[in-house]
Amino acid sequence: MYPDFSNFRDKLAKRSIFTAEEMCAAIFDDTRVSLLAGGVTHSDSAESLTVRLCYVNFDGEAALTASKRIGLETAIENEFVLEYCSATVEAIEELTRWCTKLQES
Repeated sequence: MYPDFSNFRDKLAKRSIFTAEEMCAAIFDDTRVSLLAGGVTHSDSAESLTVRLCYVNFDGEAALTASKRIGLETAIENEFVLEYCSATVEAIEELTRWCTKLQES
């Protein structure tokens, strides 16, 4: 995923945050969620507020084994994601809280 935080530019500027790298550092300091500055391409401008989300903090082998066990034709339910990818879910929730707090500031 390549979220774009441009809608928060004015709110971020109030915190002296003007680049994606500065924003990623602030998000990490505030939440311990790590994001990579930059979007779909490495040619994003210095003022771009895009990031790359990578979700690799789960046991992919266990998740794949479990998904095969329930059947590839069966939809994955929220409970499955919470069980096998809980750290990723927690990180996304933390990032959502950070954005909400920023928007309300």
